[in-house]
Amino acid sequence: MDITADSLTQDDQRMPYEIMPFSLDDDLHPIVAAWASAFVDPPNGPRPAGELFRQLYRHMTYPRFIGLVAREPRTGHVLGLAYGYSNESGQWWRDCVARALGPQAGAMIDDSFCLTELGVIMPARRRGIAEDLVEGLAARQSHPRMVLSTRSDNEGGLRFYYATGWRTLLRAMSFGWNFPPYDILERRVPEH
Repeated sequence: MDITADSLTQDDQRMPYEIMPFSLDDDLHPIVAAWASAFVDPPNGPRPAGELFRQLYRHMTYPRFIGLVAREPRTGHVLGLAYGYSNESGQWWRDCVARALGPQAGAMIDDSFCLTELGVIMPARRRGIAEDLVEGLAARQSHPRMVLSTRSDNEGGLRFYYATGWRTLLRAMSFGWNFPPYDILERRVPEH
């Protein structure tokens, strides 16, 4: 079932949510629909569902992939998602960040978990869902640190990350031609 932010009623916005893992065995359509809905506002912008499916399928093959969704228990509406995987040499994102960090890259991003995507649909924001999704990933992964990139002009995202214990490793990094600048952030994960 595809959902959009507009499909939630006022009653749904007050409903509790549950955090659940997802895998290739699940119907990814509602997850991708929520993901697309979560990223339509600036500074992002709409991305075609096919592009999101291709990215998700590729990332689900990476080592120690973990995917979580927040969903409304009564209806099953997907309210948000987060996923990531272990950083390893040879992955595009990890290698771009390593080049930008220079000689200290190994100590900063090796043995880390890459928080690749985090999004919550607009009507479900400011309910603690994003923080619960990140905490769920942190608890399920086995690395001493998590890293991510977010657009340097993503003021709301940066406020959220700083308020939840992330720190900047690198400001305004370029992933290449036609990419906006990205900040690279890190958060230490307490031993489980």
